[in-house]
Amino acid sequence: EGDHFPGLAGWERASGLSLRREILPVFAGSWGLVFGGLTGEEFLPVPPFALVGRLADREGAAGVMDRITAWAVLEQGLRPVREDYRGIEITSFPGVFFSDPAYALPEDALVVAGSREMLRNIIDHRSGRIPALENDPDFRRVRSELDPGGRALVYLAGEGFLRSLRAGAEWYFAYQRLVPEEPVIPESCYRDKVVPLLVPLENIRGAGAAFGRNKNVVNIDGFLYIPESD
Repeated sequence: EGDHFPGLAGWERASGLSLRREILPVFAGSWGLVFGGLTGEEFLPVPPFALVGRLADREGAAGVMDRITAWAVLEQGLRPVREDYRGIEITSFPGVFFSDPAYALPEDALVVAGSREMLRNIIDHRSGRIPALENDPDFRRVRSELDPGGRALVYLAGEGFLRSLRAGAEWYFAYQRLVPEEPVIPESCYRDKVVPLLVPLENIRGAGAAFGRNKNVVNIDGFLYIPESD
Protein backbone atom coordinates (compact mmCIF):
# COMPACT_ATOMS: atom_id res chain seq x y z
CA GLU A 1 0.00 0.00 0.00
CA GLY A 2 2.95 2.30 0.51
CA ASP A 3 3.43 2.66 -3.25
CA HIS A 4 0.39 4.95 -3.47
CA PHE A 5 1.73 7.48 -0.94
CA PRO A 6 5.29 8.84 -1.27
CA GLY A 7 7.28 8.14 1.88
CA LEU A 8 4.71 5.76 3.36
CA ALA A 9 6.54 2.57 2.36
CA GLY A 10 9.72 3.79 4.07
CA TRP A 11 7.79 4.69 7.21
CA GLU A 12 6.11 1.27 7.25
CA ARG A 13 9.52 -0.43 7.06
CA ALA A 14 10.97 1.77 9.81
CA SER A 15 8.00 1.39 12.17
CA GLY A 16 7.18 -2.22 11.35
CA LEU A 17 3.52 -1.28 10.86
CA SER A 18 1.27 -1.80 7.87
CA LEU A 19 -1.34 0.86 7.17
CA ARG A 20 -3.73 -1.56 5.47
CA ARG A 21 -3.27 -4.65 7.65
CA GLU A 22 -2.70 -3.17 11.12
CA ILE A 23 -3.71 0.49 11.34
CA LEU A 24 -6.90 0.91 9.31
CA PRO A 25 -8.68 -2.18 10.73
CA VAL A 26 -8.74 -0.72 14.27
CA PHE A 27 -10.96 2.18 13.12
CA ALA A 28 -14.71 2.12 12.58
CA GLY A 29 -14.58 4.49 9.61
CA SER A 30 -15.99 7.63 11.28
CA TRP A 31 -13.66 10.63 11.55
CA GLY A 32 -13.90 14.23 12.70
CA LEU A 33 -11.45 17.13 12.35
CA VAL A 34 -11.77 19.99 14.83
CA PHE A 35 -10.05 23.37 14.59
CA GLY A 36 -9.88 25.93 17.37
CA GLY A 37 -9.60 29.66 16.82
CA LEU A 38 -6.50 31.83 16.71
CA THR A 39 -6.06 34.24 19.61
CA GLY A 40 -3.28 36.39 18.17
CA GLU A 41 -0.83 35.19 20.84
CA GLU A 42 0.48 32.16 18.93
CA PHE A 43 4.16 31.99 17.93
CA LEU A 44 3.02 30.67 14.55
CA PRO A 45 -0.47 31.31 13.06
CA VAL A 46 -1.47 27.65 13.21
CA PRO A 47 -4.89 27.05 14.79
CA PRO A 48 -5.16 24.31 17.41
CA PHE A 49 -6.60 21.15 15.92
CA ALA A 50 -7.58 17.60 16.76
CA LEU A 51 -8.34 14.52 14.69
CA VAL A 52 -10.94 12.23 16.26
CA GLY A 53 -11.43 8.69 14.98
CA ARG A 54 -14.07 6.23 16.22
CA LEU A 55 -12.53 2.86 17.07
CA ALA A 56 -13.62 -0.66 16.22
CA ASP A 57 -10.78 -2.22 18.24
CA ARG A 58 -9.58 -0.12 21.17
CA GLU A 59 -7.00 -2.65 22.34
CA GLY A 60 -5.59 -2.90 18.83
CA ALA A 61 -5.46 0.89 18.55
CA ALA A 62 -3.56 1.12 21.84
CA GLY A 63 -1.01 -1.34 20.51
CA VAL A 64 -0.65 0.59 17.25
CA MET A 65 -0.08 3.88 19.10
CA ASP A 66 2.49 2.24 21.41
CA ARG A 67 4.44 1.09 18.36
CA ILE A 68 4.20 4.51 16.71
CA THR A 69 5.45 6.07 19.95
CA ALA A 70 8.37 3.63 20.02
CA TRP A 71 9.21 4.60 16.42
CA ALA A 72 9.10 8.31 17.38
CA VAL A 73 11.53 7.65 20.22
CA LEU A 74 13.98 5.47 18.30
CA GLU A 75 13.89 7.14 14.88
CA GLN A 76 13.05 10.76 15.69
CA GLY A 77 14.59 11.14 19.13
CA LEU A 78 11.36 12.38 20.72
CA ARG A 79 10.71 12.04 24.42
CA PRO A 80 7.09 11.19 25.19
CA VAL A 81 5.52 12.31 28.45
CA ARG A 82 2.67 10.24 29.87
CA GLU A 83 0.20 11.66 32.36
CA ASP A 84 -3.24 10.99 33.74
CA TYR A 85 -6.00 13.49 32.95
CA ARG A 86 -9.41 12.79 34.45
CA GLY A 87 -8.68 9.08 34.47
CA ILE A 88 -7.45 9.01 30.84
CA GLU A 89 -3.81 8.49 29.90
CA ILE A 90 -2.38 11.25 27.70
CA THR A 91 0.87 10.87 25.76
CA SER A 92 2.46 14.14 24.61
CA PHE A 93 5.64 15.06 22.76
CA PRO A 94 6.92 18.42 24.07
CA GLY A 95 8.99 20.65 21.81
CA VAL A 96 7.69 19.49 18.42
CA PHE A 97 7.20 22.46 16.06
CA PHE A 98 6.95 24.89 18.99
CA SER A 99 4.09 22.84 20.44
CA ASP A 100 3.37 19.62 22.31
CA PRO A 101 1.26 17.29 20.12
CA ALA A 102 -0.50 14.60 22.08
CA TYR A 103 -2.85 11.65 21.80
CA ALA A 104 -5.24 9.69 24.00
CA LEU A 105 -7.83 6.94 23.71
CA PRO A 106 -10.91 8.09 25.61
CA GLU A 107 -13.56 5.38 25.55
CA ASP A 108 -14.20 4.31 21.93
CA ALA A 109 -12.09 6.95 20.16
CA LEU A 110 -8.55 7.91 19.29
CA VAL A 111 -7.86 11.64 19.61
CA VAL A 112 -4.67 13.05 18.10
CA ALA A 113 -4.26 16.76 18.82
CA GLY A 114 -1.78 19.44 17.83
CA SER A 115 -1.30 20.39 21.47
CA ARG A 116 -1.79 18.94 24.93
CA GLU A 117 -4.21 21.74 25.80
CA MET A 118 -6.37 21.02 22.75
CA LEU A 119 -6.46 17.33 23.68
CA ARG A 120 -7.59 18.17 27.21
CA ASN A 121 -10.35 20.37 25.79
CA ILE A 122 -11.58 17.55 23.56
CA ILE A 123 -11.64 15.16 26.53
CA ASP A 124 -13.63 17.71 28.56
CA HIS A 125 -16.05 18.20 25.66
CA ARG A 126 -16.62 14.47 25.35
CA SER A 127 -17.24 14.10 29.08
CA GLY A 128 -19.67 17.04 29.22
CA ARG A 129 -17.49 19.27 31.42
CA ILE A 130 -17.40 21.79 28.56
CA PRO A 131 -20.59 22.36 26.52
CA ALA A 132 -20.48 20.21 23.38
CA LEU A 133 -20.81 21.68 19.91
CA GLU A 134 -23.98 19.64 19.40
CA ASN A 135 -25.68 21.80 22.03
CA ASP A 136 -24.65 25.14 20.53
CA PRO A 137 -27.80 26.85 19.14
CA ASP A 138 -25.99 28.30 16.10
CA PHE A 139 -24.59 24.89 15.16
CA ARG A 140 -27.96 23.23 15.68
CA ARG A 141 -29.62 25.75 13.35
CA VAL A 142 -27.06 25.23 10.59
CA ARG A 143 -27.20 21.44 10.95
CA SER A 144 -31.00 21.40 10.86
CA GLU A 145 -31.04 23.41 7.63
CA LEU A 146 -28.49 21.20 5.90
CA ASP A 147 -29.70 17.84 7.28
CA PRO A 148 -26.37 16.16 6.46
CA GLY A 149 -27.51 12.59 7.15
CA GLY A 150 -24.62 10.41 6.02
CA ARG A 151 -22.84 13.30 4.33
CA ALA A 152 -19.69 15.03 5.58
CA LEU A 153 -20.41 18.30 7.35
CA VAL A 154 -18.08 21.31 7.61
CA TYR A 155 -19.11 23.95 10.13
CA LEU A 156 -17.61 27.39 10.83
CA ALA A 157 -18.54 29.35 13.94
CA GLY A 158 -19.04 32.88 12.64
CA GLU A 159 -17.53 34.91 15.48
CA GLY A 160 -14.60 32.56 16.07
CA PHE A 161 -13.78 32.26 12.37
CA LEU A 162 -13.77 36.02 11.86
CA ARG A 163 -11.62 36.54 14.95
CA SER A 164 -9.13 33.98 13.61
CA LEU A 165 -8.98 35.73 10.23
CA ARG A 166 -8.13 39.02 11.90
CA ALA A 167 -5.58 37.43 14.22
CA GLY A 168 -3.89 35.72 11.27
CA ALA A 169 -3.73 39.00 9.35
CA GLU A 170 -2.21 40.83 12.32
CA TRP A 171 0.40 38.08 12.67
CA TYR A 172 1.27 38.37 8.98
CA PHE A 173 1.75 42.14 9.10
CA ALA A 174 3.81 41.92 12.29
CA TYR A 175 6.05 39.40 10.53
CA GLN A 176 6.16 41.43 7.33
CA ARG A 177 7.52 44.45 9.20
CA LEU A 178 10.58 42.39 10.13
CA VAL A 179 11.53 41.33 6.59
CA PRO A 180 12.52 43.53 3.64
CA GLU A 181 10.60 41.72 0.90
CA GLU A 182 7.72 43.40 -0.87
CA PRO A 183 4.50 42.39 0.96
CA VAL A 184 1.97 40.23 -0.86
CA ILE A 185 -0.79 42.41 0.58
CA PRO A 186 0.25 45.95 1.60
CA GLU A 187 -0.92 46.75 5.10
CA SER A 188 -2.58 49.96 3.91
CA CYS A 189 -4.64 47.96 1.41
CA TYR A 190 -5.76 45.59 4.13
CA ARG A 191 -6.75 48.38 6.51
CA ASP A 192 -8.52 50.50 3.89
CA LYS A 193 -10.17 47.88 1.67
CA VAL A 194 -10.29 44.49 3.36
CA VAL A 195 -11.27 45.45 6.91
CA PRO A 196 -14.43 47.31 5.81
CA LEU A 197 -15.51 44.18 3.92
CA LEU A 198 -15.23 42.13 7.11
CA VAL A 199 -17.68 44.30 9.03
CA PRO A 200 -20.84 42.84 7.40
CA LEU A 201 -19.54 39.34 8.15
CA GLU A 202 -19.97 40.05 11.86
CA ASN A 203 -23.69 39.35 11.37
CA ILE A 204 -23.01 35.74 10.35
CA ARG A 205 -23.45 33.48 13.37
CA GLY A 206 -22.51 30.27 11.61
CA ALA A 207 -21.86 28.71 8.21
CA GLY A 208 -21.90 25.15 7.01
CA ALA A 209 -21.55 22.90 3.99
CA ALA A 210 -22.66 19.28 3.59
CA PHE A 211 -20.80 17.11 1.08
CA GLY A 212 -22.23 13.96 -0.44
CA ARG A 213 -21.51 11.75 -3.42
CA ASN A 214 -23.89 9.87 -5.68
CA LYS A 215 -21.89 7.69 -8.06
CA ASN A 216 -19.54 10.16 -9.78
CA VAL A 217 -21.46 13.29 -8.85
CA VAL A 218 -20.49 15.33 -5.77
CA ASN A 219 -23.36 17.22 -4.15
CA ILE A 220 -22.71 20.25 -1.95
CA ASP A 221 -25.29 22.16 0.07
CA GLY A 222 -24.36 25.33 1.96
CA PHE A 223 -26.06 27.55 4.51
CA LEU A 224 -25.24 30.90 6.15
CA TYR A 225 -27.01 31.61 9.41
CA ILE A 226 -27.77 35.33 9.78
CA PRO A 227 -30.35 35.95 12.53
CA GLU A 228 -33.08 38.44 11.87
CA SER A 229 -32.41 41.82 13.46
CA ASP A 230 -34.69 42.98 16.25
